[in-house]
Amino acid sequence: MYTTENLKKKLKLIEKEFLKITGKPFLPSPKDISLLLNWLEKGVPLWVIVEGIKAGWEKRKRRNPSIFSFKRYIEKAIISYRERIVGSENRVIEKENLMIEEISNFLKNLPSELEFVKEIFEKALKILKSRKKEAQKMEILERLESQLESSLLEKFSIDGVEPSKTLKSLRIKYRIPRLLRFYY
Repeated sequence: MYTTENLKKKLKLIEKEFLKITGKPFLPSPKDISLLLNWLEKGVPLWVIVEGIKAGWEKRKRRNPSIFSFKRYIEKAIISYRERIVGSENRVIEKENLMIEEISNFLKNLPSELEFVKEIFEKALKILKSRKKEAQKMEILERLESQLESSLLEKFSIDGVEPSKTLKSLRIKYRIPRLLRFYY
């Protein structure tokens, strides 16, 4: 729910953008206000509404533009926005499933000389399978990745060889999976 002050700020922003796009003042009707309130209460970001206004103006330049007159273009922008969100959520799930599969396979075939990192990968699996918020998962996985790299370097560091090269060769030699999603 929006406070009156918060709503006024959002309407001011829409008014400003509306003027920029159409060159005409924003004089909202009760229908316009009702539509805007409905979209805002459903969590539609302002930029999506503005995107719809732009599309509507490009297609149908009118003497008296209004939110109501651009309703179908704004609703198309909302649908597009929601599809992008769902698509990105699906990609996250796909990547996490791939990570789970790679880590599980790695643990099944864990070389004895890497037994000391087993616990790190078991924790990573537990986190990936959990229902924690995305930000929490990423934070924990970043810590585990850092812990993994430190453990590997502590055990296998070679004088005169850059740590990044050592880690790269170990990852290739033992097929050590990454614990961060952006590598997938």
